[in-house]
Amino acid sequence: MKLNKGTYGYRNAHRIRNILLLCLILLVIAAQIIAGRLLGGHLRILLTFSGILSVLPLANVASPTIAMAKYSTPSPEDYDRVQEYADRGLMLYDLIFTTKDSIFPADFCVIRDGAAVILFPGKPAGKAALKQHLESCCRNEALRVHVGVYTGMDEYLNALSALPPAAEETDKMLRTAELFLNLSY
Repeated sequence: MKLNKGTYGYRNAHRIRNILLLCLILLVIAAQIIAGRLLGGHLRILLTFSGILSVLPLANVASPTIAMAKYSTPSPEDYDRVQEYADRGLMLYDLIFTTKDSIFPADFCVIRDGAAVILFPGKPAGKAALKQHLESCCRNEALRVHVGVYTGMDEYLNALSALPPAAEETDKMLRTAELFLNLSY
């Protein structure tokens, strides 16, 4: 079963899928090089060269997989605790925002009309950078969205409990969710 970005369990499923893809690419590379050695002649050169070129797709899959390896899906208990506030807005899970300099995991994200409330399990120093990055991306898309970033589960749940239930999904909420999903790995 394929999980889409923004659904609970995506990080773990994506990691497993990438590891299986890495294994498959490694097998193909090994098969090309071994076949080249066994066949000899011009085929040896062609298959060895092909095996060497196949390392590029391997690197394209391996580098983000290694960088994201330490981020896993939050516990089912945390998921259940956050689900109590599912009526507060559009819920996204297991996001990983990337910039050219940093990686920002977002375990839970509630998107409301003009606001986003995010649980960031990283170091508190990255909290301001994540907020600035997301608000800048929203401004670039002509969305006025205030981003609230919290580093502790209790603090996050308190912020959610202070919000009234969302009336309905608006176009702005859907556009913000689409932007966040596009920004996430």
